Amino acid sequence: EASLIVAEARAKALGEVENIKQQAEALRKEIEELKKLRTNYLIRCRALVRSQEELLQAMEKDFETP
Repeated sequence: EASLIVAEARAKALGEVENIKQQAEALRKEIEELKKLRTNYLIRCRALVRSQEELLQAMEKDFETP
């Protein structure tokens, strides 16, 4: 009976370990996706800042010309 209890406990533990591995892999994938989103966000922010700078320069140029 004791060996049956040990075998059941081992099986349960292996199942829990597999579940934790799957959760860890899902989290790794989510982290990678978030990193990509952050990179894309920063690229878009830089592009917005550049376009605003260009707009300001064009406006300044217009004001300089009589």
